[in-house]
Amino acid sequence: MQMLICMHTPVYKKNEANTMYELHVFYKLVAAVHPNAPIMSVWDSLLKFEHLPAVVLVSGNKTIYGRFDDTADGMHEVWDFDFSQNFPSTRGHDDCRGGLVVQNESSILFTEAGLLLTLPVPDRKERFLASFAVSTMKQHAEFSLNKQKQAFRRLRDNFQFVSLSMQRVVDCTRIENGRVQKKRKRNAGALTPQT
Repeated sequence: MQMLICMHTPVYKKNEANTMYELHVFYKLVAAVHPNAPIMSVWDSLLKFEHLPAVVLVSGNKTIYGRFDDTADGMHEVWDFDFSQNFPSTRGHDDCRGGLVVQNESSILFTEAGLLLTLPVPDRKERFLASFAVSTMKQHAEFSLNKQKQAFRRLRDNFQFVSLSMQRVVDCTRIENGRVQKKRKRNAGALTPQT
């Protein structure tokens, strides 16, 4: 499988004293395609990614979560459900300031002779609080969801499609505002000749 996007979902669990939510693990979410798959499978994989959990809060047998396509007030509640059966988990790295850090990734997709090949591109590191008070759960959930949605949009919009022919670039497109568009030079206006 070829990785398109890799992100990490923070999973907070309420402690036994019921006073704090503590960062338990991160779920590792990956959008991927098979090298022999048609190019349409790339769009399908990226669209499905939006329905994955972006932030998870567990309190006993109740789980509250928000997806990448949810609004801040559109959190979901489920009972007796465990996301850990669907996703691998990781602990992240301590940042010595009361938080944990994870590294997300995007990629560049190369197409040549009908094959899809990707090159991972590390994104900036994301920091999450190690714990927060139960009384601030709603505000923290909304903040974390918005942060995750912004990170997803940045990763998705940095995703590039490069078409090769005989190992030469013949076309390059990218996603901008959720749509595939030709890659434009950022300073194209500065390069036009002055008369």
